[in-house]
Amino acid sequence: MRLLVGICILGGTASCLLSMAARPKVPQGGSADTLTIFLTGNELGALKPCGCSGGQLGGLDRRGAILSSVSASKRITVDTGNFIQDEGQQDLIKLDILMEAFSRLGYDVVNLTEKDVQTAANRGLLDGAGLTFDLITAQSQDDANVPPSFTKELSLTGRTIAV
Repeated sequence: MRLLVGICILGGTASCLLSMAARPKVPQGGSADTLTIFLTGNELGALKPCGCSGGQLGGLDRRGAILSSVSASKRITVDTGNFIQDEGQQDLIKLDILMEAFSRLGYDVVNLTEKDVQTAANRGLLDGAGLTFDLITAQSQDDANVPPSFTKELSLTGRTIAV
């Protein structure tokens, strides 16, 4: 019986090793001619602890590891906005935390929805002080100085490209 179990374990292990050896190797951080675009969004102030069931993938606590898997010079990190549902005290705290988190995670640009623009303007967040990313919006806000577009230049295989 032990011999049979041992043979099964060895066979399973050998199968896994052969399968892993057959996979193409992806260089850490991408190759010289690879650009990675990370696109996140629709946070709606979902921060932990949220009271939902455990074992879910994603969230701010896991983004750092994912984003750092690609060199900052070979990636563009964008969030599409939609941060809060309301302007309650907890929503406003979450907005402040999200803006700080995006700075620490090295986001390049964050899009603001109409509600995000209004709330961020009321909180004084549109002046860019302390933010390490650019803000954009498709909303036409005369009182908000947020541009509708963003460009980042990257060097790939000896060429400079603008995205």
